[in-house]
Amino acid sequence: MNFKEFLQHNIVILDGGMGTLLQERGLQPGEQPERWNLSHPGDITAIHKAYFDNGSHVVNTNT
Repeated sequence: MNFKEFLQHNIVILDGGMGTLLQERGLQPGEQPERWNLSHPGDITAIHKAYFDNGSHVVNTNT
């Protein structure tokens, strides 16, 4: 099933606390969360994986 077909049968809500989750992992005030894509790729991957593991079908990029 592609995304367009998925939308025909499901409600999609896009929300998430990426910034909050990064702060829990050590992101400092004033630090740019986008830089973590390069400096902490394992943390970014782990956060996205946790969303999928908990039932999400869609995640937002950390940009």
